Amino acid sequence: MASKVRQWPGWSGGAHRNGTNARRMRWRLMLVMAVLMSMLLWAMAACGGPSSGGTTPATQPGISANPPVSPTVMTNTPTVTPAPAGFQADFTEQYTAVACSGNQPTGSVCVTTHGSGQVNNGGSSLGNASLSRTSVYAPGGTDSCGSATTNGTLTLATGDTITFRATGTFCRATQVATFTYTITGGTGRYLNASGSGKIQVPTPQSSSSGTESWTGTLLP
Repeated sequence: MASKVRQWPGWSGGAHRNGTNARRMRWRLMLVMAVLMSMLLWAMAACGGPSSGGTTPATQPGISANPPVSPTVMTNTPTVTPAPAGFQADFTEQYTAVACSGNQPTGSVCVTTHGSGQVNNGGSSLGNASLSRTSVYAPGGTDSCGSATTNGTLTLATGDTITFRATGTFCRATQVATFTYTITGGTGRYLNASGSGKIQVPTPQSSSSGTESWTGTLLP
């Protein structure tokens, strides 16, 4: 007689196996999630922490997170102000001793000067001009320097003329003369010209040749 296996009411072998398999699946899913979480945390640490949207790292008290940029030091380069453009002339000239006319003091020396050079006025060139003047040098004092006068004419390339007179000093030891000129008129555009300035005559290059320079004003 075959024996029978006794089963409890409501018990089923298939159901028991299904429950065991479900529990095993849940444990496996939990293990996989734990491994994935660990890998995610490791990757975040390797990338230097939270992303750009994370919390800004704290800074030490008194230290700015963005250090100030040192200001650029600007050095002030001195600006050279050009001298006002006035009347300027440089002449190369020849000297000739002549007899003095009129009542000149005994021992006076009279000299005629003829030259040519470039003339500029107000920053503009007036071109080449010729110079003609006569000077009277009074006897020198203990330092060989005495009074001097000169007067003459500048003739411009246009044919217009400018007349002038000047007073100053002449030192016989160095042959240097210095005058203060005054424009007295002229012809053409310079009929009513005026102006004033300095004439510098350095030591001559020879007994009969030298140079001179004019600086000042010339108003047509």
